[in-house]
Amino acid sequence: MLVVFLVTFLIIANPLTSLLVFLCVVFTVVNVAGLMYYWNLTIDVVSTIVLVIGVGLSVDYASHVGHSFLVQTGNSTERTTKALRYIGPAVWNGGFSTFLAIVLLPSSESYIFITFFKLLFSVLSGVVIFGLFHGLAFLPIILSILCPSPYKSAMESTSTWQETKAGTRHTAKVTSLQVKPSETMNEDINSNNNE
Repeated sequence: MLVVFLVTFLIIANPLTSLLVFLCVVFTVVNVAGLMYYWNLTIDVVSTIVLVIGVGLSVDYASHVGHSFLVQTGNSTERTTKALRYIGPAVWNGGFSTFLAIVLLPSSESYIFITFFKLLFSVLSGVVIFGLFHGLAFLPIILSILCPSPYKSAMESTSTWQETKAGTRHTAKVTSLQVKPSETMNEDINSNNNE
């Protein structure tokens, strides 16, 4: 969990958002551990491996949403809406495809695959459900309340885009006034070639 926090801190580069992503991962693991208790699953080597896989999956869901929030501009509600519109479907598809990866295992006649399915289904379905909840519902709400400031590059790109958009209109008017007839342009090109 410490490595998860350090890596998200280095990659996201925003202390508050990194802490919130870390909290989503912790909450997901606690939820899955509670679910394992109610399904009478013991903590053994296989379930621990699946829990570690679950940590990797849940950090994926939350970190994408957190990063997407930081690259958006506007007020907190606008940034949350833009972040979920931009990355939400991809995060949802990632969770759903993880769930689909194990859905065919019970059709096997192998004891190993059936046992693996029971364990993966119980743990990974909990990870996917709780991870998606924390990444797509809990984290955006907390981000919109605490509203960490966007990256400086997001602010600069927005202002540059607005300046470029305004400058393009102005430039288009100026260049339309400076158009030369084609004969004059050909003479200019020939004189430049001769020089």
